[in-house]
Amino acid sequence: DEPDRPFAYSVIRVGGNLGFAIGPSIGGFISRYSYALTFFASFLLQIICVFLIVYLVSSKGESVNVNVKKEVSFGEVFKHKNFIVFIAGTFILSLLMGQLISTLSVYAKSKGLDNVQIGYLYSINGFMVVFFQMLIIKIVDSVGYKKGLILGSLLYSVGYFYFTFSRNFVNFAVGVVLLTLGEMLAMPLLTTITSAMAPEDKRGLYIGFLGFIEGLSWAVAPFIGGVLIDMFLKTPILIWGTVASFGLLSSLIFMKVKFN
Repeated sequence: DEPDRPFAYSVIRVGGNLGFAIGPSIGGFISRYSYALTFFASFLLQIICVFLIVYLVSSKGESVNVNVKKEVSFGEVFKHKNFIVFIAGTFILSLLMGQLISTLSVYAKSKGLDNVQIGYLYSINGFMVVFFQMLIIKIVDSVGYKKGLILGSLLYSVGYFYFTFSRNFVNFAVGVVLLTLGEMLAMPLLTTITSAMAPEDKRGLYIGFLGFIEGLSWAVAPFIGGVLIDMFLKTPILIWGTVASFGLLSSLIFMKVKFN
């Protein structure tokens, strides 16, 4: 049911972030001894995942009586102008989200953090989602999807901009806490709002298009972050000010989206 979708999408995120919380710490520890062993351990975990999915996950589900077209294309999505405005904001916000992995780790390394400390930063991010995502969703239910998404975008911006002033692990940890609050607000709502805006018989198409846009922006984001670090490493405010501007711009775009 639609009222339960933010909760359902949040449960999926909690499961993924539990692994994300544990993985970086383990990876940081193993990398002290061997980078090759780090990747081999990742390979073994993927094999285990395949077996778990094959043998434990049921493919059966409840049947739904909807008229589904055999041939669909993303072109149909562009007829929904309000959704395209929302997608534009999502693309820009995802450019900000995509700085979490490569850009943040490279910058933190340049400030003297070692692999284990960087791993701890990602563990903070993951464990916060695991323990607080459900609480955040209750807050979203009280303020509404649109306000929750805008607030999440702004918190994302504040968190990334805080890295301008980060010089040690504690400073970086504060920035991660702030951006994770934004993540917990915004990320589940992107899928929830997409699902709500989509016609019932095209929900899969719309969510697929959302995934395509997010994947595209996550592919572009590391390039942008790399260019910013190469050009402005000695002027952090230009790096993180630019990144933070993505969140500000996306929040302005989301204000234009018509959504109840």
